[in-house]
Amino acid sequence: MTSIKSKGKELISEQEMNDIQEVFQFYDTKGDGRVKADQLGLCLRSLGLCPTQTQVSKLIENIVSDRISVEQFVPMFNSIKKEGGTDRDETELTSFLENLDRDSSGFVLQSDLRRMLTVFGEPLSEDEYERIVSGKEKEEGKLNISELVQSILSFK
Repeated sequence: MTSIKSKGKELISEQEMNDIQEVFQFYDTKGDGRVKADQLGLCLRSLGLCPTQTQVSKLIENIVSDRISVEQFVPMFNSIKKEGGTDRDETELTSFLENLDRDSSGFVLQSDLRRMLTVFGEPLSEDEYERIVSGKEKEEGKLNISELVQSILSFK
């Protein structure tokens, strides 16, 4: 893997830089090579990272302009990547949800999941929660764990 280096330190791979430039082209509405600062989270998530809203808000606080360049974005990308804001691990998520599975049936109670996702940690809004569970197999107020894992992992 070829990397772009600065003062001997690896900053970003060529593939990552190509991906970043592609994302910027997509979100750049003015054609100036910049994206709106409030689209920072979208850009990071489009690149396979999963920053929390708190992480994104902290990054946005440090942005002076309402638009950011690729050069400004790269350190933010590296920061989130370094903090472990990469794709959530399917095994870890499955294990977490199995802890909510009271009878080892492969299902979790909707009420338990709603409470975990909308109250604890960085809570989801009711709308975000509904988007995750929408259309999932519901059996007596229960959600299938494997379907739920796929829904959560694909949630943007």
